[in-house]
Amino acid sequence: MSTPTSQPPSGSTRPQPPRRPAPPAAKPAAPAVDAAPTTAESPAPSEETAVATAPAPPASPAPAAQPSRPSAPSSRPSAPSAPTAKQPAPPASSSKPEDEEPSDDAATSEDADSEGDEDHESYLTTQMIHLGVACGVSMVAHMVVLVAMGMMLIATVAQTQVTEIVAEVEEPPEEVLTQVLEEEIKPSKELALVSTAISSQVGAMGAVSALSQPQMATQTAVSDVSTEVTVEVGDVNVFKSNGKTLSQDLPEGQLGEAAAIADTYAEAMDRMTQEILAKLAKGKVLVVWAMDQSESMNDDREEILSRIDRVYQELGIASSAKGDALATAVTSYGKDFAVHTRRPTSNTTEIMDAMRAVPNDPSGIEMQCQAIGQAIQTFRGQAQTGQRQMMLIVVTDESGDPTSNVQYLESTIAEAKAARCPIYVLGREAVFGYPYAYMTWTDPKKPEWGTFYLQIERGPETPFPEQLQWDGFRKRNDAHPAGFGPYEQARMARQTGGVFFMLPSPEVRLLHRSNAKYALEAMRPYLPDLSARSDYVAERDKFEMRAIIWKIINDLNPWNTALARKLEPQGTFSIDKAEFAKAAATEMQEAKQIIVYLQEAEKALERIKPLRARESSPRWRANFDMIYGQVLAYQVRLYEYGARLQLQTVNPKPIKNILGPKRPTNYWGIANTNKTITDEITKEKRELAQQVLQQIIAEHSGTPFATRAEWELKRSFGIDLNEGYLDPRLRNPGTPRPNVPKL
Repeated sequence: MSTPTSQPPSGSTRPQPPRRPAPPAAKPAAPAVDAAPTTAESPAPSEETAVATAPAPPASPAPAAQPSRPSAPSSRPSAPSAPTAKQPAPPASSSKPEDEEPSDDAATSEDADSEGDEDHESYLTTQMIHLGVACGVSMVAHMVVLVAMGMMLIATVAQTQVTEIVAEVEEPPEEVLTQVLEEEIKPSKELALVSTAISSQVGAMGAVSALSQPQMATQTAVSDVSTEVTVEVGDVNVFKSNGKTLSQDLPEGQLGEAAAIADTYAEAMDRMTQEILAKLAKGKVLVVWAMDQSESMNDDREEILSRIDRVYQELGIASSAKGDALATAVTSYGKDFAVHTRRPTSNTTEIMDAMRAVPNDPSGIEMQCQAIGQAIQTFRGQAQTGQRQMMLIVVTDESGDPTSNVQYLESTIAEAKAARCPIYVLGREAVFGYPYAYMTWTDPKKPEWGTFYLQIERGPETPFPEQLQWDGFRKRNDAHPAGFGPYEQARMARQTGGVFFMLPSPEVRLLHRSNAKYALEAMRPYLPDLSARSDYVAERDKFEMRAIIWKIINDLNPWNTALARKLEPQGTFSIDKAEFAKAAATEMQEAKQIIVYLQEAEKALERIKPLRARESSPRWRANFDMIYGQVLAYQVRLYEYGARLQLQTVNPKPIKNILGPKRPTNYWGIANTNKTITDEITKEKRELAQQVLQQIIAEHSGTPFATRAEWELKRSFGIDLNEGYLDPRLRNPGTPRPNVPKL
């Protein structure tokens, strides 16, 4: 699905729309933004930087509302005294004074001795019974007290937590942190990363603690559980065939390939032809195609169709495909599911006509998993009646609607297994640790509106993201390749004995496209977990380090509507000095709160650093390293942001109208720069961030982690204000807007 944003038609900066009102969130009071990161000393600033610096922040902010949680007792209660069993009084005896003489009718001495012995034995027996009861009661009571004290001690330790804070901090090109349109076109969907650890008070972030780790809303809202046999994926090599051995050579029920990299469309289609021929060698085949209707497929559709045409021409030559041995059905999906062949056909012309009849769906929604399951259900009976083997081929450039995927993934896999239908996917590489990519689009009829960024689903490669969804200022808009296909597509192919074919990516309209390619051997230790989501969550949450990483990802998730505004600082400012000063003061306060949260996240990561050394998964070690480096780097950049705003407030840069007289400056835009103004305060933190990122490049060479670390190092740490121009006509609500498509 797509969500358009826009950049300016020209100029060195891209303005943002004026700030929308902050949500009604109760926030703790926070000092000005110019507070040094906790690990850096704060010497007195020089005259050059004094104007941009201020005293270091307090050790911790005022506490925000915490999620309700049972509090640990402040002290252990003293153990109650052990219960004491009352001793029965000895039986009364008619003992006589020593000087008393026995009466004449007294019993003989022998009878008296016998009766005395019996009384004594009865007394001792009674004593022992009562003593045993008392000991038993005492022992049980003491055990109860000891267990209770132990539970209190555990609760006391478990409740240790970091003080919760409220933090605040849009979608820019890599080098410029601004956006153009005053009336922003907002995303129409959100990534379901809602943390129940977040306070009901709008904007409150959960404390960085493994004990307050978030729970995914979708974990309880949808049926995402393992189906049939649970597949262990920890040590399984998903690159079993390396693209050389046909999946149909494997025994039935054997796991398929999660990734087969194709350098060209021709290579992918040649491999697909071989897969079909391998099935034909065993008997009649029904191939069901599921074509993506999204407009983002326009660039690829004609080339893919020409390749498919060639596949059928080649298959027509094969003796095993003669007559009706190979039947084909064509379906497509967008918001809805469509069947384009009334019944399976062996006529190549009918097949190609059906494929060319696939429409463009303007909704921007791709119900991928639901449509695949429906396609199998539609033709399963015909395949069985005709005694045909069944296979389904998905052609897409997106990963599909997230909500539909979560809801229908496992049931679709179960349907395919029941039909003995392997699923093949001709798809794109996932974006590294992120669900979305962006395609550029300009209205040819209204170029003055500039370039729009249209959102598409393109990942992630794991059941849930394992990387920050935030770039330190706003939602990510990079397209760093993951080295693997989107999770749902890779899992469907693997579980059903099919193949995910990773198509080449010459997508010229892909924003911030990266040409990085990863060697198979280097990526082998970093295989993503392709188990069912519920199994993945259970495994992830067993480990404190992984749980804390997930907690930080959620707390810094700009796709959470409660946090979106707080995580996206203002990117454009008025050239009017008074208006600038007012807006800058607000931004400095909000950026300060994000810095404080990042400081707390840094402490949490440093505390669990010993767990990183004991982590068995290279992928999770790399996840830790990446997020630790970013937490350090983002503190420095946000501090520079606040310092630059303060400097501009007290000592404004002069306006030079650098864009020319026809485009006079009418706003200040935030942009990256190599020049920093807070070195005396942030240098130590910046150097540590650089060291961590350089270590990632060395230790995780040839992986997406190294690629992203290189990108972070190339991003400047300094922030500057650049002059910008926005056509005033675009601010007029009556100006007709472009009809922005949805991909």
